[in-house]
Amino acid sequence: MKAKVTPASANRKRGETNAENSDYERALQDYAESIRLKPVEAVAFLRRGTVYGKKGDKEHALQDFDEATRLKPDFAPPFYSRGLVLELGGNHAGAIENYTEAIRLKPDYALAFYGRGVAYYTQGNLDRAIADFTAATLAKPDFASAYHMRGTAHYRRNEYRMAINDFSAVLRLKPDETDALLGRGGAHAMEGEYSEAIQDFDASLRLKPDQAEAFAGRSYTWEQKGDYDRAIADSTQAIRLQADSESFFLIRGVAYEKKRDYRHAFADFTTAVRLDPADPTAFFDRGLTYSRRGDRAHAIQDYNQAIKLKPDFPAALNNRGVTYLAMGMLDRAIRDFTMALQMKPGYPLALYNRGISYRKKGDPARAAQDFKQAGRLPEDVFGFSAGGARYNDDIMAAIRNQNEKIPLRTSWTYLPPGKGDESAPHRDSSIKTGNSKPPAETKQPWRLPKNDTSTFLAAALFLTTTTKTWALLFASLANISGTCRTHTIMT
Repeated sequence: MKAKVTPASANRKRGETNAENSDYERALQDYAESIRLKPVEAVAFLRRGTVYGKKGDKEHALQDFDEATRLKPDFAPPFYSRGLVLELGGNHAGAIENYTEAIRLKPDYALAFYGRGVAYYTQGNLDRAIADFTAATLAKPDFASAYHMRGTAHYRRNEYRMAINDFSAVLRLKPDETDALLGRGGAHAMEGEYSEAIQDFDASLRLKPDQAEAFAGRSYTWEQKGDYDRAIADSTQAIRLQADSESFFLIRGVAYEKKRDYRHAFADFTTAVRLDPADPTAFFDRGLTYSRRGDRAHAIQDYNQAIKLKPDFPAALNNRGVTYLAMGMLDRAIRDFTMALQMKPGYPLALYNRGISYRKKGDPARAAQDFKQAGRLPEDVFGFSAGGARYNDDIMAAIRNQNEKIPLRTSWTYLPPGKGDESAPHRDSSIKTGNSKPPAETKQPWRLPKNDTSTFLAAALFLTTTTKTWALLFASLANISGTCRTHTIMT
């Protein structure tokens, strides 16, 4: 039987229509009249609270949700809506408590699972966030935002294949969702699937030509492919669209740096420092450029600032240690490498560099220990360039004394550096491994191929290159989560 229309219900229905049309003032008048006529109806308070929430009136919204739960304690939607308002106000613990109560009252409440997942995500509790987003998709299989946020959480945990799957699920539901294309493109890039990444960024730009993040993402991908000119062109477009983005200047600076255009790299990193003086990566990247230019004093200053802003920054400690080592300050260098290793056990660059420091201090036993420990690391760390150093007799004697058989490479791959390369401040021309030796024009960087299976490398000095490669994409995805969680306040 059709429900009887009362003056109170008529006003409430009219309020809902006005709210859907964003005529919030009339909607509030209609709900107020409905409540005056029937002050015990929880739904009217829920609807009015929703409008207050959309207007940003947190205080009145919470008052109405409180009254709705008082009138009908087993009514789940007011708990969800109260959780959403608390979450948007930064009270994530309170939000989680209310979402949990909504789920207890309604176990298949997809929106409540989603809201609680966003709150957990914001707190950094990614395990619980992923579990709740999964529950939301099970309760509502076409819930695109839940797939999107789960993909974002997987991305943040470096689970790029799972992120790709989730962003693909979004695109099956919403083929023109540019944010999902951006996210999937970023995940493909992090998986080394550069062609697929570029396809996604291209598709996103066709749909949204002014999407600065897509240009920046494609720039990073070109840079990883070694096409630095295209990388610079795309990051320049991103900067044109969003000139206040520190991340975009960092990405272009990295491309310039890899192109050995240190002047432009330095300019971009300096701009990044100005735009966000609280970002340790900007100082780190500029410090690396100072190092490559041979300006050790300013490099130390920038590494100091990076470490001050982020004390648990092993790459910055490694690079500062390299600079101290190049300046002959061995104790300081060893201290930095040791601190880096405490933060990141087995850190190959710090092990190599500390080994060189010990060797220069006349401690071949400790040097050999560091070289051997680094040599046991997985072969995928063997892909960086560095200056050569000799297998000194004292090092090899120390290795033999420890009864370790360490196979040596019998050949090296020679890669001539560009002019002004400073990637290895300490270079030595007398590498000898088996019957192979370097060309006569020595003092050049050497590189081991990534598929090298040797368990021991010649002592070599390593600077860590930039660490902030894809933070901009995650920042973009994090912003997307804000839009995802504001469109369903009304239940």
